[in-house]
Amino acid sequence: MATNATATAEKTDAAPVVKLQTWIFPQDVKIDSEGQYTKRWRVILPEGMDVSQASEPASWKKVRGSQMHKIAVADRMDLWTADRSQLVEAIVVEVLPKGLLIKPGRAIDMRQESHRYLRIEPYEVRPVADGFAVFNFKTDQRVTNPVTAEKVAERELERLFPRRE
Repeated sequence: MATNATATAEKTDAAPVVKLQTWIFPQDVKIDSEGQYTKRWRVILPEGMDVSQASEPASWKKVRGSQMHKIAVADRMDLWTADRSQLVEAIVVEVLPKGLLIKPGRAIDMRQESHRYLRIEPYEVRPVADGFAVFNFKTDQRVTNPVTAEKVAERELERLFPRRE
């Protein structure tokens, strides 16, 4: 009996572990492309959230409640961390009433990749799921359609936005 009381006292002395719930907000989910059967979504994860937390259905509660996002099974998602250091491709496995179940796929560490891509202020070549595209890095808007090769995207960037001297 004394051992149980001691164990209880030890538990109460310990600081309670508080798990903060982080949600993905609808304004951070944008459609990237829409096909005949599936869509590709670009998602920017909130600060401090990683992909393992994003694969929990409860993280998608606010997006699922939004009427502007019609996410379906087999849709593709490009999950970007808040600091744009990692890109993870994912597939929607199941659409639940209060969330989404996603299966993360290939992960790309952008810190290793981003140093070598062509950049002409304010545009740059970035990898996307389908290849490479030109982005305006100030507004984070894609300017060209994806192409399969990095060199083709660099030529598009130089053709569309020549360097100023």
